[in-house]
Amino acid sequence: IDADDGFGSVPYDKGALFLRNLEHRLGRERFDALVKGWFDANAFQSRVTDDFLAHLDGFMTAEEKAKVTPAFLAAWLEGEGIPDDAVFVQSDALAKVDALRAAWQQGGELAPLEAAAKGWSVPEWTRFLDGLPRDLAAERMAALDAAFKLTASTNAEVKHAWLKLAIAARYAPADAALEQYLSTIGRRKLIVPLYRELAKT
Repeated sequence: IDADDGFGSVPYDKGALFLRNLEHRLGRERFDALVKGWFDANAFQSRVTDDFLAHLDGFMTAEEKAKVTPAFLAAWLEGEGIPDDAVFVQSDALAKVDALRAAWQQGGELAPLEAAAKGWSVPEWTRFLDGLPRDLAAERMAALDAAFKLTASTNAEVKHAWLKLAIAARYAPADAALEQYLSTIGRRKLIVPLYRELAKT
């Protein structure tokens, strides 16, 4: 009924963690060879999990099969939740974003934020914006917009996060950009949340 129902935490989050764990067990060089071989053999074709498992089994050495056991595969592909052996990527980048956001929200100066944000990636920007209170005062919104030109951002993900916040905070200077964004972006994940925010107002 809803195309977005096919997406979620299992194929994206658990799937990503499964592949990360597989890479950890095989090593980066062997994992890259596995993935390249899979795509070379299956490009432009529909495949299912059993096809991948057969490819993996034919690819692995006996030593690798001792690390990627049937029990490991069953836990990841058939079990519920995230298995205990999940390998998580560790980074303090988002914690630094959270600290800067908190300091600014508590009345701190914009200068430290401006200095740090010059090197921010898209995930850092979306983390910052998504963590701001939805009722951010107009003058705080204007200060962010003036410093970072968020209403004029050319990055669809950053602009999405900004416009979501602008709708909730009723930041009128972003209205024209919102209308333009909604009439030119076609990706559901970027526009449906904006319409949902609009429906609340």
